Amino acid sequence: MTSEPLDDARQAREEYQRLIATFDYATFLENCKLESRLLIESAREGAAYVADEALHSLANRSPFMMIRIGDGEANLLRFAAHEGSFELKWVNALFELHDNQRLSLEESLTIARDMLASIAIADVVGLRPLCPAPIDQHFNAILQTIDSGDMRGALGMIGAFNQADRSIRNHEFRHAVITSAWVHLTLLEHLDRLLDAASRVIVITGREELAPLFSRKLGSRLVAFLAIPLQASDQASPQRVFHYPERYRQVLEALQDDLQGTLILVGAGIFGKKYCAVAKQSGGVVLDLGSAFDVLAGVRTRPVHSLAQFLDIQRESWLAFSDG
Repeated sequence: MTSEPLDDARQAREEYQRLIATFDYATFLENCKLESRLLIESAREGAAYVADEALHSLANRSPFMMIRIGDGEANLLRFAAHEGSFELKWVNALFELHDNQRLSLEESLTIARDMLASIAIADVVGLRPLCPAPIDQHFNAILQTIDSGDMRGALGMIGAFNQADRSIRNHEFRHAVITSAWVHLTLLEHLDRLLDAASRVIVITGREELAPLFSRKLGSRLVAFLAIPLQASDQASPQRVFHYPERYRQVLEALQDDLQGTLILVGAGIFGKKYCAVAKQSGGVVLDLGSAFDVLAGVRTRPVHSLAQFLDIQRESWLAFSDG
């Protein structure tokens, strides 16, 4: 192993040690209660709240947005806060993971700053420290990620804790309801009634195999199925086209319309936060579903998809389940 990976691993371990030495979950919860509109610690209860608010907003043709901050988002937020070559390295790795390419420094900064602006207008924000598993298990997962050599992922996970804690302490979430970052998966239990209530639906996902299912369920109420390239880590084919910039700009343009009374379901990774913000600014009811689309497609792509006590992927799948 060369000195650079050793230095990266050492810094990740040092950040991990600082995290477990300073992060107190009980204090974090208390601060969330004090510094937000409402704290809903449970992902299942958070999903029920999101569904009810989304239904209310659809009925009243008022905008609403739920987004989540995971490890990839935290890599970008670290970069927005600190820039520098060390953070840029992990942002480059993140874009390679998502889109098989590195972006320019200016483009990376723009997307990172757009993410900050998107979070600032969200009605519900899902935070990674509010994990369905015990906090010690979550910390162990970070250590295992370091041991596996995935420093980008580990630093993102650590950053998600630090960013959540710092944002709460800096009063940045007083406008928002706070819940678990895994709320998108428990929201699947409410998907049918959300779709039934919506007079117009837009779907943004890389799971093109779901298009005929949404079409059959919704008929003419499906006003657009905006297919995007699958996340590169989930589609190894060399024929995969880039998400950014062409398709990214096309989707943004499609969302700059009157979306009052429209339900917009977004599963677009780090690019999707901007989609969510633009759709809300256009009057829509926007839900950041992320890898929940993989669940609908019957594909287990994330470790959390294996938590039987949290998600029954075979029950929630619309298509035959596989481990693809």
